[in-house]
Amino acid sequence: MIRLSKYSIFRNLIGIASLFILVSHCQLKAQSFENIINGTVKDFETGEPLPYVNIFISYSTWGTASDSNGYFELKSIRPGNYELVFSMIGYELVAKKVKITETSDITFYVRLKKKVYEINEVKVSGNRPEEWFDDLQVFMEKFFGYYSKPIDCEIENKFYIDFSHPSKDILIATCDVPIEIKNMTLGYSIKCDILKFEYNYFTKTLNTNYKLYFSELQNDSSHSDKEFRSIREEIYKGSLYYFLNQLISGKFVEAGFVIYNTGITNSYYSDYGIKIESADEIIEKSDENYNLHFDDFLNVFDYSDFRKVSESWIKLNYPSVNVDKYGYPVEEFAFTLYGSWAKRGVSTLLPINFEMDEN
Repeated sequence: MIRLSKYSIFRNLIGIASLFILVSHCQLKAQSFENIINGTVKDFETGEPLPYVNIFISYSTWGTASDSNGYFELKSIRPGNYELVFSMIGYELVAKKVKITETSDITFYVRLKKKVYEINEVKVSGNRPEEWFDDLQVFMEKFFGYYSKPIDCEIENKFYIDFSHPSKDILIATCDVPIEIKNMTLGYSIKCDILKFEYNYFTKTLNTNYKLYFSELQNDSSHSDKEFRSIREEIYKGSLYYFLNQLISGKFVEAGFVIYNTGITNSYYSDYGIKIESADEIIEKSDENYNLHFDDFLNVFDYSDFRKVSESWIKLNYPSVNVDKYGYPVEEFAFTLYGSWAKRGVSTLLPINFEMDEN
């Protein structure tokens, strides 16, 4: 039995360049705000500065890396409630809740604890048992999700992923390094820290907790920036967040949505419930956010494209949920989704600072 730090195992496998986070620009509003987040990152035990720590706003393109002194700085972040993530191979991930205003000046002093494992050997190769490849297939189907059109995604370091079955109905996936994803259809490179992936074969339910960072994929595909923009907008207009954005603006009917408050997640076996005619019936302004409240389930039909009408259900995981003005929930794990939106996965995710071209 060998007691090893995973940092000592993996540090030579990753080039310094890959740890620096690129600044994304395509189709993300170049707004300027007079705010700043900075600080230092050190080793918990030794107090030594940690260089090359990835620091990012989860699910966004806002990110940087610590320098040789462990110092980092992020500027001009769109105001909102976010999760600031500190991620480095060989260390335990740290996530900090942060509320950013237009003039925030926030400093963090973070110490990361080393991950230490008892392992016999490290296997990162294709010499895996057949069962591992079967598990990988299920994982990728659930992780990437379903979309009506093909989405070209690949995991570049998939052999780092481990699978376990605490019972015959449960599949758990873990990974000691961020998995690296290339989404050639949407033009993003994504780093994903998997904190939880648990799929239940019997109930068909998936419980996940990811920390994601997006950057622009170097354009080595046949897609132009204009084509990426068109595909991203199409994906966004079919998302939960676009619906919530239109609900907040009171324009959900014009956008093609029909919604009902219902007590069941299958409209084939019941009437649709109570039709929501006005957004004011279920959402109201609350300070700088919007408070969403309804009983049971919200049944949402998307008629924006009559060639592929979609149907989804939303259940609140709290008595009410706060949503920011862009349509993103403030609370973590705010919703349970059923239907079309529940089938989506990482392949159709866009960064939270994505905004449609107003023109």
